[in-house]
Amino acid sequence: MASADIDPDRPKDILIETGYQDRFLIKQLPGATWDSTRKVWKAPTSWATCVILRGLFQQQLEIGDNLRSWAKQEFEQRISEANRLRGLLELETSDNSDAAN
Repeated sequence: MASADIDPDRPKDILIETGYQDRFLIKQLPGATWDSTRKVWKAPTSWATCVILRGLFQQQLEIGDNLRSWAKQEFEQRISEANRLRGLLELETSDNSDAAN
């Protein structure tokens, strides 16, 4: 079981507590570093960090209240709008069949 929450002293970091058996799993998280003083992993507070953490630990990840609140706000204010705008994009297609001749 792993748990993650925003660092109350440094909100730009997510603190992640894992068991020793998960040490190789958490090392797959880009930007994760071991804080030897606090005995926790730290990673940047970002949507990407949250998505990767969920992918790595799946249902074995416990989300703290502060991180849950941040993620909800991030999704409502930024992610959902970005997804909406992405859905409006239309890629131009060109017929390259004449280019080969």
